[in-house]
Amino acid sequence: MTKSNSVLLALIVVLVFLIFFAPQIAWQARSYLTSVAIPSTSSGNNAEAVALENVALKAELAKLENIKSQLPEKPYNYIRAIVLSRYPMNFQKEFLVDAGSIDGVTEKHAVVFQGALVGRVSKVFDTTALVETVFDPNFETSVRIGAYATDALFKGGLTPELKLIPLEAKVKQGDVVYSASPDFPYGLPIAAVKEVRVSDDKLFEEAMLEFSYDINSIKSVLIATAR
Repeated sequence: MTKSNSVLLALIVVLVFLIFFAPQIAWQARSYLTSVAIPSTSSGNNAEAVALENVALKAELAKLENIKSQLPEKPYNYIRAIVLSRYPMNFQKEFLVDAGSIDGVTEKHAVVFQGALVGRVSKVFDTTALVETVFDPNFETSVRIGAYATDALFKGGLTPELKLIPLEAKVKQGDVVYSASPDFPYGLPIAAVKEVRVSDDKLFEEAMLEFSYDINSIKSVLIATAR
């Protein structure tokens, strides 16, 4: 490894550290890295090694650029994690993250994307964890709706919906649905009401939902360490 590339590699390590603990400084440093030229060499073997190092550095910068917009300030009692690639099988019901038991991740805790509840930890490994999303048919949780805090049951699936809404409830399109179960921090937004209808048995109302994100485009999440 050339001296120049050793310096660049060291800068990459520092940049990765800064992006988690001082993002504003990290992205200023990134502009410097992208402007640094790797010197050429007449040696075939050295040229190949330099080219491989160049590819590695570019891949690291691409990763940082990709997750830049999805790295909010880390709140207290949350762990930041990167969503690992699901290509070409973009399952909506679950995804894997790069944080596990050694990072303090535990099962059943909330997983949040840009302030919204997107799922819960279902399995934990040493360095990774599996997240069950709100689009999993097995995902159910108690929620409240809108300004009147109407109780309902959130039922996951490819098209999640609300069940057991009282007939007299004043639920309308656009009302925010938020967490109200002891399993999650209270008040995490989940979705918004899209359409309200009466259930088949005429005893309750039900609601279709709309979400502010595409589950398959999520690259970074926060995992709660407390309920």
